[in-house]
Amino acid sequence: MGKLTTINISLPEKMYEDVRSLAKNQSYSSVSEVVRDALRKLMNTSYSIDSTPQYLVDAAMAAEKEPEQDDVILESKEDIDSYFLNLKK
Repeated sequence: MGKLTTINISLPEKMYEDVRSLAKNQSYSSVSEVVRDALRKLMNTSYSIDSTPQYLVDAAMAAEKEPEQDDVILESKEDIDSYFLNLKK
């Protein structure tokens, strides 16, 4: 790790207590290490427009491409029209 810079942040008391507990229970060396780890994760995760982590968007899109057993696959305009006409019957 390179040279460290000290910063001051304000946290609600409960959040600080939770971070101290996390540091102790997760074997972090300090509260600072918890904050550094959280910042690393935040900085290394890309997000979609609605703030969803991009890896979740990618996983959902990949799953969406795979048809499930009872899925109806509509490949043309005629398929779509026929499907909705049959729903009305």
